[in-house]
Amino acid sequence: MAQAVGVQVPFPAPINKKYAIMQRLINIVKNLLKDLKIDFSNKVVISLSGGADSIFLTELLTHIFPLENLICAHFNHNLRESAMYDENFVRQYCSDKNLKLIVKSIEVRDYSKLNKLSIETAARNLRYSELEKIIDEYNAQYLMTAHTLDDNIETFFMRVFRGAGLKGLRCIPLIAQKKKYVLIRPLLKIDKETIIAALNQNNISFANDETNFQSLYFRNKIRLELLPFIKNNFDNNLSAHINNLIELININNNFLENKINEILKKNNIIKIQNANTIKFDKLKYQNQEKYCRYEILRYLFSRLIDNNDVFCLYGFEAKHIYYSDDFILNGVSGHFIDLPFDLQLIIEFDNVCIRKKNTSSICSDFFSETISIKALPQKIKFLNYEIIIEFCDFDYYLKNHKNQNIFFLEYLEKEQNIIFRNLRNSDNIKLAKRNITKSLKKIFQEMKIGITDRQKYFGIEYNQELAHIPNLVETKYKELLFQKITNTKPEKIIKIEIC
Repeated sequence: MAQAVGVQVPFPAPINKKYAIMQRLINIVKNLLKDLKIDFSNKVVISLSGGADSIFLTELLTHIFPLENLICAHFNHNLRESAMYDENFVRQYCSDKNLKLIVKSIEVRDYSKLNKLSIETAARNLRYSELEKIIDEYNAQYLMTAHTLDDNIETFFMRVFRGAGLKGLRCIPLIAQKKKYVLIRPLLKIDKETIIAALNQNNISFANDETNFQSLYFRNKIRLELLPFIKNNFDNNLSAHINNLIELININNNFLENKINEILKKNNIIKIQNANTIKFDKLKYQNQEKYCRYEILRYLFSRLIDNNDVFCLYGFEAKHIYYSDDFILNGVSGHFIDLPFDLQLIIEFDNVCIRKKNTSSICSDFFSETISIKALPQKIKFLNYEIIIEFCDFDYYLKNHKNQNIFFLEYLEKEQNIIFRNLRNSDNIKLAKRNITKSLKKIFQEMKIGITDRQKYFGIEYNQELAHIPNLVETKYKELLFQKITNTKPEKIIKIEIC
């Protein structure tokens, strides 16, 4: 249809192909973050190495978040002579963009040798440790890293060669909820080729780490040697196929994880669960199918090491799961094994306990508190108890000597101290009415009190003997433990009340 005379018809604005890819990727990442319910008014820490991926991520985020909400963190690993060039490049880049920048120098080689870790693992551990400090300092809600689709493909093959199971092959998660922040990898579905093309089309410079082009590390060998060989000789569309496989593995894993959670809840397998200890029913565990047992262990271990993915243990190998399962099936009560992340697996009669080794226990160093009788009355705190030590008369003793929370000692002029201390298996208990002694270890075994439960007990030592163990109740030993009050009316009685 002809246009009316005198009416100007505006031509469509020409498409600027130079910025087309960049704008499309900005929109893709922005929509992804919206789907993840990310609050764009919150602060973000960006791990900025200066390489193509991290520069690209930062460029995208400057179009999505207010600049004042972005905090860039750069780490000089002191591994390369060119590391200072990368640092200076990042400083100039952030200055030009008016971005907040934190630069940290970390000694990766020293940390690697001290902790017997690979350079890659040592660098990763130090980076995340420093990143968490920055997150705390600036009260940031999000940490974003520039892991790409290529990184995920490389991780897949690394885990295949290391013997990972179905859980390990889920690879790098898009999002991970930490205690104080959320870790997000917005570029995980974008390949390196697309990122380089977008940067080049927009004349955006980036630093090149020359070690990325050297087969020095396991990941580099996969990137530089294995993947090109497969693409050239077998499958030119390898990345897409592996990415589809990873997504399928995640779908299967999600289904299986729900089933494992149903088994845990339905069978009431877990008895105790806190930040330092998990105790579960040995027999109920043994009654599960082998696959379910393995997944239960993965879940329980991850609960104690604050793992991002509760069904994929970074740092645990399949052999640790198999060995732990065999130990639970065939181990003897009182025995234990040590595991990665300073975890300890202990068999305690009908239960199995997983605990952090740095928690207090019956085997910990000796500790005690000495109270002078001359200084009574006294009020102290020992372990998790509040204890009142004072004198009382004989009538009070007669009325309250059966109170489980009060213990009485006969005053002896030669004895000036009462000692509150932790217990040891080598302790011997003198039993009343039978004039015999019995080892504490034997008593605990007969009562089926496991190693981790023994830490809640402590002893009261008086007159160079272990006179009492508070809370040792519901057992024949409650009345048999040696008591210090004689039949004759004593002049003084020491009352110990445990609250």
